[in-house]
Amino acid sequence: ALEALNRASNINLDSKYDIVESLKRLEIGSILQPNELVLVHTFLKEEARLKAYYQNLKKLKIEAKYLETYFDDINLHDDLLKLLGETIDPDGNIYDHASPNLFKVRRILQSKIASVNERMEKLMTKYSDFLNERVMVMRNDRYCLCINQSFKNKIKGVVHDISSSGQTVYIEPEEIRAITSEIEFLKVEEKKEILKILANVSNKLAINLETLKINLEIFLTLDLIYAKANYAKEINGIIPKINTEGLINLVQARHPLIDPKVIVPINFYLDKDAPTMIITGPNTGGKTVALKTVGLLTLMAQSGLLIPAGEKSVVAVFDNIYADIGDEQSLEQSLSTFSSHMTKIKKIVDNVTPNDLILIDELGSGTDPVEGTSLAISILDYLRKYKPRLVVTTHYSELKVYAFESSDIVTASVAFDTVTLEPKYHLQIGTTGSSNAILIANRLGINQEVIENAKVRVSGHQSDIAKIIENLAIKEQKLEDKKKRYEENQAELDEKMKKYDNLLLKNHQEQDRILKEIRDNETKIWNEKHLEIQKILKELKAKKELSAKEEAEIKQAINKPREKTKVKTDYNFKVGDYVLIQSY
Repeated sequence: ALEALNRASNINLDSKYDIVESLKRLEIGSILQPNELVLVHTFLKEEARLKAYYQNLKKLKIEAKYLETYFDDINLHDDLLKLLGETIDPDGNIYDHASPNLFKVRRILQSKIASVNERMEKLMTKYSDFLNERVMVMRNDRYCLCINQSFKNKIKGVVHDISSSGQTVYIEPEEIRAITSEIEFLKVEEKKEILKILANVSNKLAINLETLKINLEIFLTLDLIYAKANYAKEINGIIPKINTEGLINLVQARHPLIDPKVIVPINFYLDKDAPTMIITGPNTGGKTVALKTVGLLTLMAQSGLLIPAGEKSVVAVFDNIYADIGDEQSLEQSLSTFSSHMTKIKKIVDNVTPNDLILIDELGSGTDPVEGTSLAISILDYLRKYKPRLVVTTHYSELKVYAFESSDIVTASVAFDTVTLEPKYHLQIGTTGSSNAILIANRLGINQEVIENAKVRVSGHQSDIAKIIENLAIKEQKLEDKKKRYEENQAELDEKMKKYDNLLLKNHQEQDRILKEIRDNETKIWNEKHLEIQKILKELKAKKELSAKEEAEIKQAINKPREKTKVKTDYNFKVGDYVLIQSY
């Protein structure tokens, strides 16, 4: 479908093709109403258009094997399409020629209505002195005159209505009552005939109910497929490799709901040997976005959607995907932030299996840090026994230590610029990150005494392992920055080498072209001279001014192989140079 979108066009299904309810009514023998027949008519036109669309795909030689079955299985209903086209217009009106009897009834009806209009004009002239307004009005489907209340007894007829002011009485004149009765009768006949037509069309549709159902299912499926293809095109999605071993390897993955112009892609990896990842780093640094990216891309892949990531990305199929992300306090249920999180955690703990993906944002937060940390570690210990794929974000230093002490836990952090104090939103695998709360507070201008006091308190509370981890994280960040600069320099060097190689190749190609041009020119001159000498020899021979021996010597001289032009150079060749090998 994506190739069809790129090379042909969108399928552009009419939004009014859904005839599910109409088919249900046909199934129980109901007669469809005009508005329903309009929808069915649209549906039948879409059948023909989709067939034509498919033929165009084949004409363009677009490979669409997966779609072929659907397009091939579409049943055309040409007779029904013709019938509906001759029966009803796009607004739901039944055509006069839908049946001979309807045509006849409407012709008579139109004649009677014209006659009434003519008579009413004459009556308005006749009773002009009694009228409040010279206009014919309809009341209770009857033709009436607007008679002044004072003169209502001057006209014979039936009163059908009185104005709100009481000044106007709407009277159907006695002179037209007979013909209006005929009109009423004809309108009843018209309705009966229309009902017959609707019943006839509905019966013919019911005969084709099964093929219409099949087509509707195909339409719904194609609509879904092309909707997915359109979305894939919009997000520049790829088809990831799918596995059932719990392997997740996202390359340059992007959150699908964030503007691709501003999103920073991330790399992410989990497998059976390291099924747990703990992500650390400052607030607003991208931890939660990374968490959501993993969850959303996994759900997208399991739903048959292409994902916004690099070509080599791999996703796993899970039985369940659990997520505890965000703060969902509930006043009605008296749930605090912590209670809200624990309610979700309970469900996860009670139902965890090895083939689950679990995403938890800020595990253990919302309560006393000491208790929260202890509870978080205990929850992780319990969940890890089942070996699900588990991703957790945290600010707690104790969880960073916990991760470093566990061989099956991958650490990651979101990059943070300690100079500008701006997050980089880049996920760094194998590192830990600081919350940088004091740095940020200092940059924002908090009183220096407060900052220094905070540094002392943090230093006093940090364990030796925590300090080592923090220092290691700083060194890792510096190494990461150096690596990035090296990669940028290498990329620049590779680009220059590529340009140099291209220039060198062009120079050799130009040299070959010039040499060929010289040789072609030499050959042309040689051939011209050869012909000229042959001509002179022929003339001399004709005049008998040339002996046989002299002729033989001259021919031998001009037929002697000529030496090809060579390019002389004092260039010292080295490995990797381009050279031209002369033919021999």
